[in-house]
Amino acid sequence: MNSRVPALKNTRHLAVFAAIALPLAGCHDTSNRGPSTPAPQAVQPTSTEAPPTSPPPVEPPQPATHGYFVGSIEGSYGEALLTVDGLVRIYISGVPGASDTLGSRQFVGHLQFTDGEASGTGLVYTQGCDRSNEQPVCGGAAPADVTITTATVAALIGALTLSGDEVWPFEMSWPTYTYLEPATPQFVSGQYTEARAESALDSVINVDSEGRFFYQSPLSGCVGNGSLAPHAEGTFNVYDVDLLVESCASGYEASNGEFAGLATRTVDDSPWGYWGDWLVLWLSTAETVGTPQAFVMWGSRLSGSSDPEVAGPDDSGDGDPCLGCWDY
Repeated sequence: MNSRVPALKNTRHLAVFAAIALPLAGCHDTSNRGPSTPAPQAVQPTSTEAPPTSPPPVEPPQPATHGYFVGSIEGSYGEALLTVDGLVRIYISGVPGASDTLGSRQFVGHLQFTDGEASGTGLVYTQGCDRSNEQPVCGGAAPADVTITTATVAALIGALTLSGDEVWPFEMSWPTYTYLEPATPQFVSGQYTEARAESALDSVINVDSEGRFFYQSPLSGCVGNGSLAPHAEGTFNVYDVDLLVESCASGYEASNGEFAGLATRTVDDSPWGYWGDWLVLWLSTAETVGTPQAFVMWGSRLSGSSDPEVAGPDDSGDGDPCLGCWDY
């Protein structure tokens, strides 16, 4: 691939990135796996289809009313996925140094932008039901509001407001330009090692060229069968996800069920390679199905998969090559 992705402009930005990325690496599971951990030995994917040719570069939305963002929320690591049609998923990490499931949250809702600012409503799901003996309260969802006051690729600033007027401010930005890629099953096909969701930890997620995926966790016994389909018109790198989880062993029974959500693939093809290549899935149960459950998966792409050309917005030679730089 030959992409133009956001670069860290100086050592100040590198320090900010490290301050966010290092807690992420330490909180995703009990063995401190995370984005900085090298991928296991590659396994060649079964698909031999040639990837599609990338279309001409697409400029980021201005204001950034949709996209994939990472940064901080209420002093913890956070991520947000905003879709072109107003869906929003926000992840709030759990206890640093512990399993990622411990104390983590996920906001699922809708928002509407007007003149560069947005407001919306949704639910905050309490994650961490895989090991109920370590977290006395898990599952369930509470109403919350979301507001956004600044929306650019370099700064998404806003807050979640929970019942009782508890406010969680956030500030995030685009880590790469991969969001601008069109959504196709071929772009996400390949194999990924799960590094975040404990019920799927260490499993290999196999995604075929039609977007169907499968995994079986050696830790929890959970078996997942699902599908990834381009969201909306597929103009941007967002996918609708359906997932059925079955056969979870004792201690992981809460992970069984039907889940739906959103996904994106985020790729750092820069010479520095800080970010890596990840398939990120935000998943939750329907509000009407038993106790609401939610979890987030991060799959590290195994090397050896053939990739489409990933285009950055400035591959044409025009424009600012640092639209998505960390700029705090």
